[in-house]
Amino acid sequence: MSAVAQNSDFDLSLIIICRNSMEVLPHCVGAVQPLMMQGELRVECLVVDMDSADGTQEYLAEERDRWHINGFVSEAFENRFDAMNRGLQLAQGRVCLFITPETELMVENTAACCSPILRGEAECVFSTAVQVNPDNGRYRPQTPNPEHLFLRTPCHHAAFFCSADLLRHLGGFDWQRYPALADVDVMHRVLAADVAYRVASLSTCRQYLRPEREENEALHVDFLRFIAAHHEEILMQCKAHPSYAVRTVHEILRHAVRCDWPVPGDTPVVIDALLRELSGVIRPIIRRKIIRRLRTRAITQAILIPFKGLRRARITRKLVRSHFHVARLLGTLS
Repeated sequence: MSAVAQNSDFDLSLIIICRNSMEVLPHCVGAVQPLMMQGELRVECLVVDMDSADGTQEYLAEERDRWHINGFVSEAFENRFDAMNRGLQLAQGRVCLFITPETELMVENTAACCSPILRGEAECVFSTAVQVNPDNGRYRPQTPNPEHLFLRTPCHHAAFFCSADLLRHLGGFDWQRYPALADVDVMHRVLAADVAYRVASLSTCRQYLRPEREENEALHVDFLRFIAAHHEEILMQCKAHPSYAVRTVHEILRHAVRCDWPVPGDTPVVIDALLRELSGVIRPIIRRKIIRRLRTRAITQAILIPFKGLRRARITRKLVRSHFHVARLLGTLS
């Protein structure tokens, strides 16, 4: 255990990453107050502001003076993961939890997720984040699943409790390699470190979606790069569990249709090679069914392109291209 952890006055460092978020930041800070006051955990609340220009610094100074937060920094960062690394440097708690201003903590379950780490029984805990659409009130639990390695996010980053020592030992968030996916990368590096972990059947936060934000293409590019970087491990999983191969095809398609091609680097070459390998893993009858479905959908969508608006037509062309391309690669052994 590091000197920081041994001499820490805090059990949990709660680190809020924000940028021009005054619309929702006060609600997030307010939701933290019961956790700081209940006494079950010694909680440190830090805010890392990404050089906001909407009055965030003045608000945070007032909240610090009122002891609603322990401290804050406001600097220019490359991206939110660079800011998260700064928060990790400042954290004095034994457990770290990173959230955004759109997050509302469910205080009643936080201590239960910290306990295994504080008792030394685990190095991290994966829990459930409830995603809420503020426009219609609909919600969807994002349950943790660390078994779907390399294809899906093990859990939402705001529901991932991890030992501060372990995060520092792993070098924090590798935002230079995965600028949009460094949180998923660090979760997988934690799992690859073969440390004890827990999966908690508890909801620990509500994540309020912001529908006005366009989907981040960089995230899907990073997912394809992540899959390509771990293609050997994925292929081993697929050979051991053929159903995993079908899941891999669907995940590659899910990200490919949201990217402009070619994506940077050798990712397309590696992904194509992986798909050719998968064509020999998937059972022939299943493979033919997938190919037929992909071609049918591509033809149907291609016919509809002239009747769509400019934005939808652009997305549909990506879908048609990706489905035909993947169908051709899967048909290598046909």
